[in-house]
Amino acid sequence: MLVQNLLLLLVQNLLLLLVQNLLLLHVQSLLLLLVQNLLLLLVQNLLLLLVQNLLLLLVEKPLTASRLETFYCCSSRISYYCSSRTSYCRSSITSSCCSSRTS
Repeated sequence: MLVQNLLLLLVQNLLLLLVQNLLLLHVQSLLLLLVQNLLLLLVQNLLLLLVQNLLLLLVEKPLTASRLETFYCCSSRISYYCSSRTSYCRSSITSSCCSSRTS
C-alpha cells in the first residue's frame, strides 16, 4: 500500500512538472512573439521615416544655377536667408519667406 501511494505521488509530480513545462514553453513562445512584433514595428517605423525623408528630398528640390532665386524673411529687416519660399525664417517660426526683401 505504501509503495502504491509513493508511485501515485511520483506520477502526480511528474504530470505536474509536465504541465508546468508546457505552460512555461507557451509563455516563452508568447514573449518571443511579442519581441518579434515589437522589432517588426520598429523596422517598419524606421523604413517609413526613411521613405518620408526621401520624398521630402524629392519634393524640395535644391536651387540650381538655372533658376537661382534668393529668398528673404518677409516683413523683417534682418537679412536671414531662407532656403525656399515655403520655409520659415530662423528668427521666427511664424515669419515666412518671400522672394524679395520688404522694407
